[in-house]
Amino acid sequence: MDKPPSVEEIKASLLQWGRKKEALESRREALKELMESYEGFAKGARDILLAKRRGTLSGICGVIAELVTVPEKYEISIETILDSSAQHIVTETEDSARAAISYLKARQLGRAAFLPLNRIKGKSISEDDKQKVSNTEGYIGLAIDLISFDPKYREVINHLIGNVIITDNLSSADNILKNVKQQYRVVTLEGDLINIGGAVIGGSLPLRSMRLLSRQRQIAELDRQIIEVERVISELKVQLL
Repeated sequence: MDKPPSVEEIKASLLQWGRKKEALESRREALKELMESYEGFAKGARDILLAKRRGTLSGICGVIAELVTVPEKYEISIETILDSSAQHIVTETEDSARAAISYLKARQLGRAAFLPLNRIKGKSISEDDKQKVSNTEGYIGLAIDLISFDPKYREVINHLIGNVIITDNLSSADNILKNVKQQYRVVTLEGDLINIGGAVIGGSLPLRSMRLLSRQRQIAELDRQIIEVERVISELKVQLL
């Protein structure tokens, strides 16, 4: 029968778990600060988002990067497809976008791209082509179906990735495109991309520890880990009673 831990051992474990909790909380706060300051965003987009927070501008919904939720497995694929459009700003109306542009010009704050909900039209893949690609080996899914977002943004998200197919590798991508006459964009899980018409983009990706699309997921994961650590600490404290 195992010997129960001594008081000293429990205290040592408490200290260890306490340090782990502090490290997790520090990491979480650092990520939150990055999100709240829009670190990593282009100056124009960042200034518009900060103006929205202050209430200086109205009709600003947010940037694409914060309006979509992407499973970790597909982050590289979706980030590759979105590229700079991850920082495009969604507005309620075209007037809201024009007001934001005037704000940037008047203060010489740079430029930003805007997607007015009342103007943007989406792209899509035909039902016939969906059937063709879904039966091809290596097919993973349509990019639009693998992420989550508020339905009000569907037309905007469709505009950006409505014609994008995700596959496991470039060989699968080639086979899929043969079936649909290269009418759509295909991206692999590793971020290799074949554009409409056949242009291929690939290679090693830059090592970025703070991808814009992953911040919310990382914070949620840290919250989960902190809760688990707190549970362990509570159990250890009970053992000291």
